[in-house]
Amino acid sequence: MPDDPAKQAVGDDAIRTNHLIVCEGKGDLYFLRAIIDRHKVSDIQVMRTGEGDSGFSHKLTQLQKIGQLDLVSSVLLVSDNDNKPDQKFKTLADQVKDVGDLPVPRQRLRVAVKKGQPHVAILMIPWHVRRGSMSGDRAGDLETLILDVMEKAKPKVSKCVDSFVECTPAKTWEISPQSKMRLAAFISATCKKAPNCSTADMWQKNKKFQDLLDEPLFAPLVSYLKKLSKYVDKERGEKLKLSLGVLA
Repeated sequence: MPDDPAKQAVGDDAIRTNHLIVCEGKGDLYFLRAIIDRHKVSDIQVMRTGEGDSGFSHKLTQLQKIGQLDLVSSVLLVSDNDNKPDQKFKTLADQVKDVGDLPVPRQRLRVAVKKGQPHVAILMIPWHVRRGSMSGDRAGDLETLILDVMEKAKPKVSKCVDSFVECTPAKTWEISPQSKMRLAAFISATCKKAPNCSTADMWQKNKKFQDLLDEPLFAPLVSYLKKLSKYVDKERGEKLKLSLGVLA
């Protein structure tokens, strides 16, 4: 008799928590894990598509086929806005729709619900902070977001990086590739132990960038992650009680 499909999942596809984040790449993966660890956000696991921003549909379908989506209460999809925030959100929502059974978010950060399926929400990076909440309609990527806090933390270095950009072809680049160039320059100038470290490696303790995770720009993300899991758990709990005749 064949094993249960859920037991066949191995490695990064094995679900160990009630809530799941699926992101684009390695940099996003380690940034989100660093935020979760730093701020003690519980019961949330992060995995990446392995195929960039075009791989969400395939990843979700893969998880669905091996029975892993049945094990989670919610799925948060995280992707970069790049240069066209509205188009990127629509493309990601369409990928959710392609999976077939999952609820499809209509707005950023709003939780989509469908009976018998995990709740689904979409977070787009970067964001503005408006009235203490995230507004994800801003062009750019993860590097753009990290630069915001690095420039605030080290304004003198920021001015030097600005001058450097003006001396290179990068000054005419679109925001996402220019942000990658700026962040690479910033890290190279401030991380003596590993001047060539990536966004995936920069959150290791010996790189000494972890204090940036406490900056106010990231506070709405921490709050959203904690509230999302509590909201989903509470809603599902109340529905279960109702189905069992516990609630009037």
